[in-house]
Amino acid sequence: MARTADCVNSPSWWPTCDTAADLKCASGWKLLPGGKGKGTIFFPKGNQRTTRSYSTMLQLVAPASMPAAKKAYLDAAREFVAAELNFLSGARLPTVELQDAYDAVAKFLGTTSEGSAMSMDQVRVVALQAGLLGRYNNGSLPSNFQAPQRCT
Repeated sequence: MARTADCVNSPSWWPTCDTAADLKCASGWKLLPGGKGKGTIFFPKGNQRTTRSYSTMLQLVAPASMPAAKKAYLDAAREFVAAELNFLSGARLPTVELQDAYDAVAKFLGTTSEGSAMSMDQVRVVALQAGLLGRYNNGSLPSNFQAPQRCT
């Protein structure tokens, strides 16, 4: 399946989009590794008792009262999944800064389990990287990024 459009959708759009009726939606989900679409397992780790799908990760919203490390993990996961789907469906990651944030969050999620202990410095760095991906996913990066806008 081909990548379709150089525009972005928010994390809340992806789990509800119709893969049968929307080409951008279909291309994003179908290009995930393993070919399981919305059921693709999110960064499975051998030491975890439970696993979640990409779609489930998009629907988790961390309450403000949640411990900082867990909130940083869930926020990073949500923004990473949306950024990956946006990229797979045709949206560019136009700057080194944005690509570096995407790569760093991918590495973090691949090596850290939800609820793992983190220093406040680690929480701050992960939150900053997730925030950058969030602005990308919502089409709200400053113009110097020359990033894709929201899909219409």
